[in-house]
Amino acid sequence: MIDDDDGVRKSLGRLLAERHEIDTASGAAPARALLAANAYDVVLCDVMMPDETGVDLLGSLDAEAAKRVVFMTGGVLGAELQDRLQQTGRPVLLKPLSVSTIDAAIRDTVTALGRR
Repeated sequence: MIDDDDGVRKSLGRLLAERHEIDTASGAAPARALLAANAYDVVLCDVMMPDETGVDLLGSLDAEAAKRVVFMTGGVLGAELQDRLQQTGRPVLLKPLSVSTIDAAIRDTVTALGRR
C-alpha cells in the first residue's frame, strides 16, 4: 500500500494486516523498490503524493504490475489529473475508505487476474 500520509498508511496498514500480507511505502520512489523486489496480488496506491502522482507511478510499471493497481484518493483532483486517472482504467476508491470497499476492490482485482 502506497500513501504519503503517515496516519493513513499506518492505520490502513494495520487494518489490512489483519487479513492480508502487506508492505507499505510512503511514496513512489520507495514503492518502486518494493515492486521491483516483490510480486504483489494488489497494489493500493494513493493518487496524490508529493514526489509524483500515483498515475505517474502506474505509467512506469510493466503491464502485469499495472493490472494490480487500485487507486485511492481523498483530495480534489485537477481536470488534467482526473482525465489521466480515468484513462488508466484502474479502479479508484474514495477516502475515507471502509473495510468492505477495500475488501471488494482487492477481491475484484484478484478475481480479474484469475486468482483466488
